[in-house]
Amino acid sequence: MTLNKLAKIMLFFNSYSFFFILIILKTWANKGMELLIKIIFSLLFIFIIIISLIFTLIIVIQAKANVDTYLKIKKIEDSQVNILGYIFSYIVPFIDLDLSNIYELLIMAILIYIIGYYYIKSNLFHLNPTLNMCSFKISRIVTEDDKTIIIIYKNNEINKNSKLKTKIISKNIHVGVIDSGD
Repeated sequence: MTLNKLAKIMLFFNSYSFFFILIILKTWANKGMELLIKIIFSLLFIFIIIISLIFTLIIVIQAKANVDTYLKIKKIEDSQVNILGYIFSYIVPFIDLDLSNIYELLIMAILIYIIGYYYIKSNLFHLNPTLNMCSFKISRIVTEDDKTIIIIYKNNEINKNSKLKTKIISKNIHVGVIDSGD
């Protein structure tokens, strides 16, 4: 199963799940917004959150069940530090938007589109705070045949000599588990 464009979009929306929850809360705190608009915003974002979470879980479950390849790690870079930069650069600035202002909503939509386009085209799936909060780690590794890939795995500790069973979900993105030699 190679990720198609829809799957990549769902992973992007998944990375914004907590932001969408904040938008829902902010919508309900906005006293100047009509009830119908609040309900529509809330339902839209809840729908996006649920669909993206379900899609992400399906990707991870299918990947764990169907191994494509075995990898031996030569070098590993933990990508978790980049997540804080992602949150502060791409999520926090949206918190101050006035959701009752149509122009600010348009600005938010355009920015989310631009960030999503870059996220998907650049395969920045390792920048996903939602996966991180669900006990997944995402690291950039170099294999013994000098291929650089992004690996998504449950919070097992992997190191330079680990062997991984992986499922390829995109060109350089794998979901994996440590090969225990069973």
